[in-house]
Amino acid sequence: MDRIRNLVISKYKFPPVAYDVHREFRDSFGIINGTDEEAEEVILSFTPREGRYVESLPLHHSQELVLENNREIRFRYFIRPTYDFRMELLSFGDQVKVLEPADLKKTIMKQLQQALEIYK
Repeated sequence: MDRIRNLVISKYKFPPVAYDVHREFRDSFGIINGTDEEAEEVILSFTPREGRYVESLPLHHSQELVLENNREIRFRYFIRPTYDFRMELLSFGDQVKVLEPADLKKTIMKQLQQALEIYK
């Protein structure tokens, strides 16, 4: 009990008042931050079944439907393609295709090829 009597409540607050957590993570997929990725337009093409799922549970607040037909459902995002976002895309397997940007498409293709190499 003696320790509690020595407790001093500081007048300083954390986090600093100038820190805007919503702005900081607005373009992030999850909690990964502080990386070099800049937010950019990402266009994903889903199979109709998976597209309806993603439509009902959006991947990101910037999700915008750009095309829907009997072959695919496309969404546009403005997002930072961080590690956690790339892992989410890979979790969809053959149900999603990255259309843009080209760099993200190449990264996903490379990771899929490396995964296939494990099974050779």
